[in-house]
Amino acid sequence: MADLKQFSVAIGELNYLLSLTLQGNFIDDEMTTWLVPGLISNHTLRALDISNNKITDQGMINLSSYLMRTRTLMSLDLTNNYIGNDGGFAMSLVIKEDTRLKNIKLGMNRIDDNGGYKILRSLSQNEFIEELDLSSNDLGHHVKTFNNFRHQKA
Repeated sequence: MADLKQFSVAIGELNYLLSLTLQGNFIDDEMTTWLVPGLISNHTLRALDISNNKITDQGMINLSSYLMRTRTLMSLDLTNNYIGNDGGFAMSLVIKEDTRLKNIKLGMNRIDDNGGYKILRSLSQNEFIEELDLSSNDLGHHVKTFNNFRHQKA
């Protein structure tokens, strides 16, 4: 963990870093608690890719404390983790508050109708999101009904 703490400090000090890819590094929930302070300290990061790791709902909740504070991040990739409905709810709160985030990738996680619905509902309060990827989750009828409602309303 000492190495990860030093890595997090370094991220915070790299105020010219625009993109960070940590794909496939076995990052789990505990590790996200070490990463968040460095991410919060960095004021230039535009793209963060933490796909193909071991992040669950708790890790998403940990990351949301960073996501609620950043005003520079525009792209977030959390594809192929273990994020479920509680993580989906945390993401929905971020979407409601954030006006900079434009691309969110949450494909291949464990989000079902409940989490998916909360995420989609939050989009009605944020007109800046340009891309949302929820592919290969456990979404079903409830979310499809919401999508049909939004298309009919437009």
